Amino acid sequence: MRIQYKFESLTHQKGRVRPNKHAIQGFLYKALQDTSYSELHDSTNSKSFVFSDWFNLDRFNKTFTFYVSSPYDNLIESFYRYHTENIETEFYGCKITEITKSKLPQLNYLKTGSPVVLVEDANQNRYHSFKRNSMTLQSFNDEIKRRAIQRYRTFSGNEDFNFDGNLFTQLEIRNEVPVNIRREGEGFLFIGSTWNKLFLNQRKDLSKFKSWLQEAGVGQKRAWGFGFLQPFKLSRRQRHV
Repeated sequence: MRIQYKFESLTHQKGRVRPNKHAIQGFLYKALQDTSYSELHDSTNSKSFVFSDWFNLDRFNKTFTFYVSSPYDNLIESFYRYHTENIETEFYGCKITEITKSKLPQLNYLKTGSPVVLVEDANQNRYHSFKRNSMTLQSFNDEIKRRAIQRYRTFSGNEDFNFDGNLFTQLEIRNEVPVNIRREGEGFLFIGSTWNKLFLNQRKDLSKFKSWLQEAGVGQKRAWGFGFLQPFKLSRRQRHV
């Protein structure tokens, strides 16, 4: 399940309103205070939600949106309930204008709504990079699959879950991006990749796993707002390319 927030700027200043991921994270965590999901999200085994980048909706830098998804429907309901009850709350000089929740059908065609991050060396704070040739399309596919299977086993309780073949049958990278996040005066640099196409293996026996994946996100650092997935439908023209 997922939720979309829309905002309108309350200022008349020129320039785009751009809260960093730590600010958005705080906006969401506040809604989970004194709920069972605050403990769930602190778990080292399973992160309970992932959120997208902050997107501009018009060329005048007045309206914005971001999304949150989770395989835990009740968690999305918690966000929806808290923020509809507190809809007058300002965030980064913006007011909430619309909150929409939805449950999407499982789709095999995905793109990213925030960069996908994979750690190469945690001690050195170094991330896998296509530009540095520390990762290929196949090793990316393999690592995303490995981590997704581990997380799904925790979520489903099925420790034997596995499957042969690639997770993604088609991949098309958009670009590789550095993301700077400041928290309590300290800066953190992440390297991630954004994708135009992440087409899932179409095996029908994987439908539950794929439904979970499109809401759970992929890669690492998901609690920071990385690895958000956006399902989409192919046009007739795209189906025949």
